[in-house]
Amino acid sequence: MDSRGKVIVDRLYAFDSTGVCSDLLDWLGVQTILHINASRHPRTKLTPDTRRKILDLYAEDARLYEMVTQNGGSWINTQNAFDMSIA
Repeated sequence: MDSRGKVIVDRLYAFDSTGVCSDLLDWLGVQTILHINASRHPRTKLTPDTRRKILDLYAEDARLYEMVTQNGGSWINTQNAFDMSIA
């Protein structure tokens, strides 16, 4: 997002432990994306207070990620810029 809260890219894709969405694979014209740089260490356990602080600090990013994941892992910007204030 830019300083005005506008997404300035035309596509967003979510990468998480469940894999890559098929929209991204189709757009790239590939069947798979290798996951070669994955940590083998267990995830860090966050305290509720630490989690809240992180989500407060990155609230706009978290909202954007939620929007993308609720849309099946992809979002295509059909406008010049997306205003997060109306999401």
